[in-house]
Amino acid sequence: MALERPDPGATKAEAPPKQVALAMEQLTEAARIIADIRVGADRFLEALFVAASAPPSARPIHLIQGEESAMQENLQKLRLI
Repeated sequence: MALERPDPGATKAEAPPKQVALAMEQLTEAARIIADIRVGADRFLEALFVAASAPPSARPIHLIQGEESAMQENLQKLRLI
């Protein structure tokens, strides 16, 4: 009795549903993180604009640092996906 071996040259047309669902979840999570990064970039640029137009003693450095930290965290999450 000979065992049938799959043809190594043949490719499967469809991925298993579980893999497709997992990939879709990862894409959705990546899309959310990318949206967070875009919002963070807007906030970061706004903080830079405010800092540039404020007197040196009143520059909101904490805002810039906070936005930079949030963006770094989101970029790290995106790398982990």
